[in-house]
Amino acid sequence: MSDGFERYPHPSASNFPTRLGPLAGVFVLAACGWSAWANYREGDLFVTGAMVLTGLIIGLGGIGIGFMGKRPRGRFRFINAVVMTRAERAPVDSWVHVAPTKPLPWPLLICNALFTLAMLAALVLGVLQLVGAMPRMNPNTTTGAFLFALLIVLAFTAASGFLATLNFARRWRNGRFGARPSGVALGERTVSVRVPGRDAEIFWEHIRSAEPVLMPGRRHPVPMIRLSVSAEAGIAGHAQLLNADGYTVPTDALYSALRWYLARPEARRRELGRTEGVERLEGWRLDALARD
Repeated sequence: MSDGFERYPHPSASNFPTRLGPLAGVFVLAACGWSAWANYREGDLFVTGAMVLTGLIIGLGGIGIGFMGKRPRGRFRFINAVVMTRAERAPVDSWVHVAPTKPLPWPLLICNALFTLAMLAALVLGVLQLVGAMPRMNPNTTTGAFLFALLIVLAFTAASGFLATLNFARRWRNGRFGARPSGVALGERTVSVRVPGRDAEIFWEHIRSAEPVLMPGRRHPVPMIRLSVSAEAGIAGHAQLLNADGYTVPTDALYSALRWYLARPEARRRELGRTEGVERLEGWRLDALARD
């Protein structure tokens, strides 16, 4: 085991059982496929299309859940720090080691895109019925109820479209030269947090501690890494919370890196932003995989 390797003490959020999701997804695909074929033979093309779309959305969603439970095995990316910025100013560090955020699996991405298209189609059909361009499917529906339903569909379309754009962009950026990845970057002088909704650059000297914490969640506590910072960091609450899960690199490797280099300023000045840092981070990654 490499010096400084530490196991993140809390269970990973991705360790939930995943066998049922793929099995249920395959079952839904088969059931909807059979139903679509039966309706197609009867000439009901509208129901056929609806069953195909429903089967793809639910089936691919279930299959995609199975991929989400896989342990992250990726390496830290060693990239020029300019890539992590928006080129508005020169970065503090020259080279950084990035733990990229993990994109959604392809089945879930396709499921997300199909759901967005389905909601968009429902919105267009609803508007056409509202303005009288086509007959209403339910003539007893009042205009008020119709408008309320359209607002709900619009909200689903906007939310699903935003998530689809975000996740497709994340997958496109990860691993591509010159593309700004989302994730946590470790440099000689700073720790950078570049994730949706948060864009922070924290000097190592302003970080007081890196500790594992469990935050309240809807069903289960959410494992996180709490960076306690000084007032000079300019962060509200004097703390920066990092998701412990959801990276392409093992959580243990990122956790070990934050704690090791925080406690050893001379090591981060000697190693981070250099090949020595690449070698140490790779050692922690292999340690994490060996203990899974």
